Amino acid sequence: ATDPTGIEQLHDPIMLIDQIQRGIARGDCDDMALLIAALLLSIGHKPKFRTVRYNHNSGAYNHIYVVDYAKNGPGKPKRVALDAIVKNKPIGFEVPHKSGDEFEV
Repeated sequence: ATDPTGIEQLHDPIMLIDQIQRGIARGDCDDMALLIAALLLSIGHKPKFRTVRYNHNSGAYNHIYVVDYAKNGPGKPKRVALDAIVKNKPIGFEVPHKSGDEFEV
């Protein structure tokens, strides 16, 4: 669901899980990013929020999702994008964008 014009609403991850279980979930990208980050934090990961702009290199962000740096064995951790809003795309897919930033959770 989209937020009302000019108002940014955030849904609590516990509330969103309940809504998902009941088949009535209505979260947007920031709600899903909060849920994914909370789940990753609960198992000891240190996810980051990735905010992106679709068309411009400055100004307001258009989208947010989570990235995690998974360490599976020796070597450099692998960056994995986790965007629950995109449909029919594999884990790791990122919507094409002009610019973006990562922030610690």
